[in-house]
Amino acid sequence: MNLESKEISAVIREARVASGLTLAECADGICSLSYLSLIETGHRIPSIKIVRKLVARLKIKGYYDEMEDRALINHDRVVLDLRLGKYESAARRLAVADFSPMAECLRGELLERQDNYKEAIIKLSGVFYDETIRPEIRFRAARALVRACRDDGQLNTGVEVGEAALSQLAPKLEKGDESVYELRGSLATVYITLGEFSRAEMLTDQNLTDVNTTPWARAMAFWAKADLYDTQGRVVEAEEAAEKALLIAETLDYPVAVANLRGIHAFMQMKKGSVDLAEVVSELEQAVDVFRELGKLSTSVAHLFRLAQAYALNGERQKALDAIEECELVLDSVDVGSTGYFYASAANTMAILGEKERATGYLLKAREELEKIHANRVAADIWSQLAVVYEDLGDAASALVALKAAAELAGLGITQHQNA
Repeated sequence: MNLESKEISAVIREARVASGLTLAECADGICSLSYLSLIETGHRIPSIKIVRKLVARLKIKGYYDEMEDRALINHDRVVLDLRLGKYESAARRLAVADFSPMAECLRGELLERQDNYKEAIIKLSGVFYDETIRPEIRFRAARALVRACRDDGQLNTGVEVGEAALSQLAPKLEKGDESVYELRGSLATVYITLGEFSRAEMLTDQNLTDVNTTPWARAMAFWAKADLYDTQGRVVEAEEAAEKALLIAETLDYPVAVANLRGIHAFMQMKKGSVDLAEVVSELEQAVDVFRELGKLSTSVAHLFRLAQAYALNGERQKALDAIEECELVLDSVDVGSTGYFYASAANTMAILGEKERATGYLLKAREELEKIHANRVAADIWSQLAVVYEDLGDAASALVALKAAAELAGLGITQHQNA
């Protein structure tokens, strides 16, 4: 429902007059007298918080609930646009939409999908933490908020939001609501990043064993399993889980997820070895093309670094160098959080190409980034990558230092890490 000024002004003005309140009495503690006057004359559209307070004070029964119900119906097209990756279409629709909680939630989701994490966190937090908003809308906000916090590096906040949503809001939703499974999957990836694998596995197992689990929820569960197994060095199982997730996603209408999974599956195959590198290159190229088209540069760059490595392994030297150059341009123009992982990947590619000097340069950049990030699974992954590159470059001492750092961050002894 589009909340036009005339409609809001008429409802509020008529209710105030009927209640016998003056402008000053009605506005007291909510907004200024002059602002309420502008609302009533149709010169201002109030925020949803002010609408809610005025509706409560004037005892306008049923109006707000009806407004939300109708908004849920009218926002279906935006929800579909977000799922299909049609972000420009979603933005156009939201530009003329109302300011109901659902619309604000969708605006936050769009920001998150466009990798604008900080603004997304602000917008989605406003919806999630407002206890007067309906549970299903707050829960929807929580799903996107957990993803935004994860990708912005605010891992503890992501855990707090996710666990609160599951414990306080999920019981109020309809049984079998797909959003519960989606939140579990997203929260599992946060726990994996924090190195809390038991909780991550518990969440993914819940999604796989629940009798009401949807196909998309199963795909997300296998996706998280792939990440978990990869982190634990179980490459074969990681590749199998990624393949299961991809096969399910390909039967659904989720093009963005399919592109992501295609790139992840190809990368797992490359790590496993004994694969057709031409096929791996093809899958990664397809994934990168999808994200280029959508303008999701921070997502495309992750797959692009993997593609550069695949090119190098496949003997396509110039393509590998061109891919690294494109990555550098993206990193200079888009905030992707910590770039340590990307620089470590670039160092690996350069080592494969025999570019020792350039590999060393990227190693130094990666280590500089490590100084800026918290001690977590991401840092452990970066150190592990650096250990491999140092070994390839013949620097055994630095390789051992990197290996020890990775082992300490992963909470393992050096002997156990070496035997993994």
